[in-house]
Amino acid sequence: MSETPMNDAPKTFSEEYVKELRDENARRRLAEKTAKDLLARVRAALGFKDDETADPAQAAEALRAQSTADRETAREALTRAEFAKEAAKRGFVDADAAFRLADMSAVTVDVAARKVEGLGEALDALASDKPFLLARRPGAGSPGGGTPRAAGREEDTSLAGRVRRQFEQRLPRGLSVPGNSSGGMRISR
Repeated sequence: MSETPMNDAPKTFSEEYVKELRDENARRRLAEKTAKDLLARVRAALGFKDDETADPAQAAEALRAQSTADRETAREALTRAEFAKEAAKRGFVDADAAFRLADMSAVTVDVAARKVEGLGEALDALASDKPFLLARRPGAGSPGGGTPRAAGREEDTSLAGRVRRQFEQRLPRGLSVPGNSSGGMRISR
């Protein structure tokens, strides 16, 4: 049998020292867990899977490209929304058709401030170039959408109106041509 030498006796630590070591270990474990959680969130935000190794330069370039695409999408959405609002105010019937036909070269968009400038001028130019895109104002033209009749003392310049006037000039006094400028002329006594 072997004897245990005196210098191999188990060492004992004070309770205070052990508690201090355990607290330090707990802080390290918590810091490691927090770092791993943050790393997992960053990897998820970059679109990496858990088993995939990441190249930071490629990840940064991918984020830049996505950010640019997102900004362009936001710019387009803001422009279309503001255009539709302004087009409705000005009486455009089809905002999508107006948007496709409008000259948007002078329009500036600030996505961060949510401001679009120059739409009024673009819409005014479009309205003057293509008035058919605007809704009819009440009282403009005939309600049926046909050729408007001559009202009051305005002269009817249609072919039927000119023929009617020539025919009336050749009739003897007291005879008239009943009907209107759009058709059926009869001589009545």
